[in-house]
Amino acid sequence: MKFRFEQVIESSREGVFAFHADPSNLAVLFAGRPAFRLLHHDGGIRPGCVTWIEETVAGCAPVVMGFRHTIYEPPDRFGEELIHGPYERFVHIHEFEERTEAATLVRDRLDVSLPWQYGGEAAIRWIVAPMIRSTFGFRQRALRKLAAAGDLMKQAASYR
Repeated sequence: MKFRFEQVIESSREGVFAFHADPSNLAVLFAGRPAFRLLHHDGGIRPGCVTWIEETVAGCAPVVMGFRHTIYEPPDRFGEELIHGPYERFVHIHEFEERTEAATLVRDRLDVSLPWQYGGEAAIRWIVAPMIRSTFGFRQRALRKLAAAGDLMKQAASYR
């Protein structure tokens, strides 16, 4: 199943990209969401680097996922693919499009599938899709708050 999420952030494209280029900012972005934990990262998002997270499903089942970064084209886009976890396929492409000098369209494209033994397409549609939409809704609200408070640029500046 394919997903697409978009939002405009009142911040420069270079700053928004720099914020996302630091995997430790995942912990900042998902602060207050107890279902998410950043476990490990290699310090960047260049191809070959990995990031490991844990998502708790249904409040009680921790699922560890590892992602290898595969695309790095600053400040336009980057991407990663699942290397460990329950999904048969999980590809995530982040795109950043300048709207004005101080506004950026952030677009996330996901291509996700589960093997038949985990419920396949039916499980994606009825269980996984609502979880993904909830996660990205949380992320969009957090990104908007960070940008409005000026914290997005502070975090981005500390990475550069």
